[in-house]
Amino acid sequence: MKGVLIYAFNNDRINYFRQAVWCADRVTEFLNLPVTIVTDPASAETGTCKHNIIYTEANSGGIRVYSPTVSTRGDTWFNGNRYQSFDLSPYDQTLVIDSDYIVCSDRLLTLFNSNIDVTAMKNVYDVTNRDQFKPYRSISSTRGLHHYWATVLYFNKTKIAQDFFNIVTMIRENYRHYSNLYQFASTPFRNDFAVSIALNTVYGHVPNAIPVIPWSMANVFSDVEIATQDQITFDLTYQLDKKPRRIKMTGQDFHFMNKNSLEKLYEY
Repeated sequence: MKGVLIYAFNNDRINYFRQAVWCADRVTEFLNLPVTIVTDPASAETGTCKHNIIYTEANSGGIRVYSPTVSTRGDTWFNGNRYQSFDLSPYDQTLVIDSDYIVCSDRLLTLFNSNIDVTAMKNVYDVTNRDQFKPYRSISSTRGLHHYWATVLYFNKTKIAQDFFNIVTMIRENYRHYSNLYQFASTPFRNDFAVSIALNTVYGHVPNAIPVIPWSMANVFSDVEIATQDQITFDLTYQLDKKPRRIKMTGQDFHFMNKNSLEKLYEY
């Protein structure tokens, strides 16, 4: 059985549950796959949902500043449950996506036709051509280990995938040790970093042996706003050299990092 897993734990700033429901509705429309939302009872009470729900206790990864261009205020980031995916998923083949990954096509279906044990998104590009994601090419400036994005994570229920999630669990439980080893900040907990280290480990520390999702993920930085949108077309606005810029995306899946702007689409 094939399906999609989305994690959603609310904090004081973001209603991740309603965001996940909105995202899941798009998955149903474009991918025609069942969706399971992993959340806690308190978050689920803040919205309605027609999708499958699994309850678990929210695990904090620390404090995150969500919109640095707007405010330096930090909020609790409940991003510490991704390691549970192998055990919680009711599917034989599972696609885990972030609730801010906007599905506008059926491209992700190609992953289910592969025999990959486990992989994540490796290559990304900035849709505004500003290269805002250049610092994210490796998990630290000194170790050179490639940065894999947990935004899109695919796995089969195989022994290798189980080993991968066991390693992610070990990294999460000993995160300070791994931050010292790989020279990155010890807080907040980053799923991207845990996934990057775990992929490198489970595939024998041979970078070329790690299966790669065969396209680059479109990333949209947190200073970009959604101006207008229909089901498949999004008009995005941002500032460049203090001048307004606009870009239109049609039929393109993308990772949209501005939670405040995204909130306008599902808070109705």
